[in-house]
Amino acid sequence: MNTLRCDILILGAGPAGMAAALSAAACDKQVIILDDNPAPGGQIWRAGPQATQPALARRYRDAIAASAAIRLVNGARLIARPPRTVCCLKPPTAVVWFTGRN
Repeated sequence: MNTLRCDILILGAGPAGMAAALSAAACDKQVIILDDNPAPGGQIWRAGPQATQPALARRYRDAIAASAAIRLVNGARLIARPPRTVCCLKPPTAVVWFTGRN
């Protein structure tokens, strides 16, 4: 089993999640974004392939892809185990546990 460590765990790669990840990375934090969709963007991309991607959202997506401080995990399902543990199920082969720091 792989253990991933981060300073900040963000649930959701929509516009707010992407903005939060970029802000945290700018403050020298290691960030993991978990999202259940196959690609980042949340509601932005749901209009289909003919939709025009807003320029800001496109910049967010490109900046996240280029950042060494941000790891994006798409297609994830979560199981929370309070107080500080999250299990990420990434079909078809991975189970990843995230634990809070003491």
